[in-house]
Amino acid sequence: MGALAPETQESTIAAQILDSDEVDSERHNATLHTIKVDNIEEADKIAQSIGFDHTVDIKRGVIELIYFKWFTDEQSNSFKEKLKLLTHKLKKKGINYENKKRAIESRYIESGEDKESEWKRNDILRGMEEA
Repeated sequence: MGALAPETQESTIAAQILDSDEVDSERHNATLHTIKVDNIEEADKIAQSIGFDHTVDIKRGVIELIYFKWFTDEQSNSFKEKLKLLTHKLKKKGINYENKKRAIESRYIESGEDKESEWKRNDILRGMEEA
């Protein structure tokens, strides 16, 4: 879930986990990879060295990556290669991991300077929260 306060960040990627009956539906536009590891600091270093755009939750010991369905072939192949390299390097370092994939609906929302875009952002985020 993205931040509701527009002054907190310039933009938001809002994501909602979809139910199993919505997989491959029109709403399913991305896949969230939640990789639970037993050494989050080292796993984060590996992900950074590979060049992955990712988030880290130190408390839960997870790295999260998003694969977008709209990726070009080049971006798709790059993501898959990086993911393969990440799992290879985790194994090589003796880091135990589990990759859980979930279908999500993801939206990129710009915060904007004007009141109209601010309201649109809040409406979208609240709508996704209520769905």
